[in-house]
Amino acid sequence: MTKILWLVQAVGNAALAGLVWVWLGLGDAQIWQLALTAVLGLFVVCAALWLHGGTLASFRLGFAGWGRAARSLPWLVLWLVMVVAACWAVVRFGKTAGPWLAPVVVLLFLPPACALSTDGLRGLFGKEGWRPFSNWRFLVLAPVVAASAGFVGYQLIWWVPAVSGLTMQAVSVGLRFGLAYLIVVSAWVAILFFVGRSAKAA
Repeated sequence: MTKILWLVQAVGNAALAGLVWVWLGLGDAQIWQLALTAVLGLFVVCAALWLHGGTLASFRLGFAGWGRAARSLPWLVLWLVMVVAACWAVVRFGKTAGPWLAPVVVLLFLPPACALSTDGLRGLFGKEGWRPFSNWRFLVLAPVVAASAGFVGYQLIWWVPAVSGLTMQAVSVGLRFGLAYLIVVSAWVAILFFVGRSAKAA
């Protein structure tokens, strides 16, 4: 199942990135364009929440978790608002350390996201949703994996190998960005695995 969920994440996130690119290119001169921008933006947000919430729920419940996550979308939207607000506060008031602390905030909000994805609001009041905070894989491995993937991905993207010609430069950029993407996706799936499996009832 992990391989299938990794493939779903790899394809799904790439598709979402493509939709965001389309969304950014939409005009706003006409009413229908504004309406299309709003509808597509809402679709992208809900699809992203379902993709990641469904993956979390699947690691805990199996493939039935996708249906649970779909029914919990309103709660996941509220969760996203809280995450964005918390990250904004950290960046705004955290001074130099703020941007580095924002990913930590996202990690800390993942166990509640798993609880909401599987059981809705009532999941926050059950012990299963908070089990990751007492699991060493989430507390230790998840930050290590996130930091390592971020560092390697950053180095790959900004690495400029000594190649000549526009064609070789384009190939180099494509390979480096593609490899960085796969590394980040793999790390993200591993983190969701740590959260979902540690929340799973024994």
